[in-house]
Amino acid sequence: VCDLVKTGLCTWWDIARDWDLGYWEHGLLRSQLLSASRTPYYLAMLANTAMRLSWAVAISPDHCSEAWVFSLAFVEVCRRGLWALLRLEKKQLTREGYARVDSNWATMRDKARARLQGPRGRSPAPSQWNRVLDQLRSIRPGLLQPEPQSADQTLYQGHA
Repeated sequence: VCDLVKTGLCTWWDIARDWDLGYWEHGLLRSQLLSASRTPYYLAMLANTAMRLSWAVAISPDHCSEAWVFSLAFVEVCRRGLWALLRLEKKQLTREGYARVDSNWATMRDKARARLQGPRGRSPAPSQWNRVLDQLRSIRPGLLQPEPQSADQTLYQGHA
């Protein structure tokens, strides 16, 4: 019974947490998919569940031959390959989301620099820089803070 509960929880974790699938509002999938068809995702969920349940054959005394052991090992390798593909897809989609945020941030920064640029490329007055720095601090707190120094750097600077 405990093994069945563990298998169920591990299957849920693969689908819901690692692959970011299982949303009811999207038909048990996620809002963004790399594949045009939904069928591979449903098949992957079913295959992952079936392959996770293959341990039941391993504990049966009738199926202890080397061929069964090899077959179960091969099934586990396939399951982990399937897991890796869908995990990679999820990471790619989240990385693209972060890339969009970073590119928006870079665009805002470039617009702020252009707006503050004086005539003929002169630097803006210090008061304008202070306003820009205040705006940047309000948008992204901690962005302009100095990086913490390691204990080695602090000791070295103390002896300089």
